[in-house]
Amino acid sequence: MKRQSRSLWHDWRLCCVSPKGEHRTDGDAFVSYENPDYWRRRAEETRTRAEHMLDGITKGLMLEVAESYERIAKAYEAPRRTKEG
Repeated sequence: MKRQSRSLWHDWRLCCVSPKGEHRTDGDAFVSYENPDYWRRRAEETRTRAEHMLDGITKGLMLEVAESYERIAKAYEAPRRTKEG
């Protein structure tokens, strides 16, 4: 069997990520990964899903993921403050 030269990750990046590193989320719209608002929305969506989970372990893991998204948002917010201030 001949091995494919490109990985699935590479194919995904070609169809879903712009040259500027923005992620395709709605049709042709791109959202920047460097935008703290993007990560805050992801955190809120994850917390909302966690509220509906019945399993305590899964719920806890989802809340940890949401906190990670908040940390990412804060990390991207710090450089913005430096540029503005």
